[in-house]
Amino acid sequence: MIRKVSLVLFCLLLSCPLFSQTKVINFKKLQQFLPTGEISGLTRKKPTGTTQTISTMSISNAVVEYTSKPTEVPDDTTVTITAKTTIQDASFMPYVLTQFSVLQQNYESESETGYEKAVKVKDLFPGRLSVTNTDNKSCKEEFAVANRFFVQIEIEGTDDIALLNKVVNAMDLDGLSKVQDDK
Repeated sequence: MIRKVSLVLFCLLLSCPLFSQTKVINFKKLQQFLPTGEISGLTRKKPTGTTQTISTMSISNAVVEYTSKPTEVPDDTTVTITAKTTIQDASFMPYVLTQFSVLQQNYESESETGYEKAVKVKDLFPGRLSVTNTDNKSCKEEFAVANRFFVQIEIEGTDDIALLNKVVNAMDLDGLSKVQDDK
C-alpha cells in the first residue's frame, strides 16, 4: 500500500508545476523554531543550516543536535544518545507532505525490529512515528507543520518516546505554523 501511495505522490510531483511556492524561508529564520533550552542529560550544539536555490526550486534546512555523554550499559558497551532535529522548507514541499494526509487513515506497521504508525503531534500536526528496538535502538518522528514545513526528529541510542516528546515540546511549533514568506 505504501509503495502505491509513494508512486502516486511521485507522479503528482512530476506532473504539477513547482511555482506555487518559489521563495523559501531562510534557514536563519527557521533556526528560531528549533528546540531551545536544556533537555535532561543532553547538551545542545550550535544550530546549522543552508538555503539553496537552483532555477525555480529552493530548499532551506535548519538543524540542531543534542548529544549525551557516553554511558555504560549492562553488556559492557557504551552508548551515546543523539537527538537531531531538522526543519525543512522547500518549493515542492506541499506535494511531499501529502503523504501524511494519506497516512492518517489509521496506519500501523510492526515487525520484530520495531514499529511505525501515524501520529498527530501535539494533536495538530500529522506525521509518522518510527521506533527501532533492536541493539541499535532509535526513534524518529516526522511531521508536517502548516502544510509547508517538514520537521524530522531522529534519536539514536535509545527508543525512549518520552525523550522524543521532550524534544518536540522544546520547539515553538505554533510560531512555526504562523511563519510567512520572507519579504
